[in-house]
Amino acid sequence: ALLMTISTQYIFYGFVQLLTSNHTVSAAGNPVFDYLGSGVLFGEIPFPIIIMLFFGFLVYIILNHAVLGQRVYAIGGNRIASGAMGIRTFRVAAFAYIFSAIMAAIGGLVLISENTMVRANTAYGYELYILSRSWSAASILQAARGPFRERSTARCSSACSTMH
Repeated sequence: ALLMTISTQYIFYGFVQLLTSNHTVSAAGNPVFDYLGSGVLFGEIPFPIIIMLFFGFLVYIILNHAVLGQRVYAIGGNRIASGAMGIRTFRVAAFAYIFSAIMAAIGGLVLISENTMVRANTAYGYELYILSRSWSAASILQAARGPFRERSTARCSSACSTMH
């Protein structure tokens, strides 16, 4: 999966370079787009912070209070066992990947609107920061047994009970 991710990134990077002839594209002039990256709410809260809080709350609700979130936790714990319980693992994993892609696209739009311009290599190199932080977070969660493990087991049992 990691090799596919990096390969796809370079394919899209090359496509965008061809599409833009590697020139800078201005994103200024649209008031809605300008507000997305540099607007403020209530006179002092930056709008990108509002966007982050909104989607963070949405993810919290989905993962902790929806059956879909329980199934995501179950598949993350053991995909084969989740499939044996009757969870449609392909659909849930597809939702997780698509939702992640949408979040990345929104983050990219905010980055572009903050800079008011874009080049093919605007966020070049960010993927290494993201991957390193993801791996370090995963290793921390893997090392932490106790409450994290009990919580994922409870979610897996809860997801199983909602299937029947």
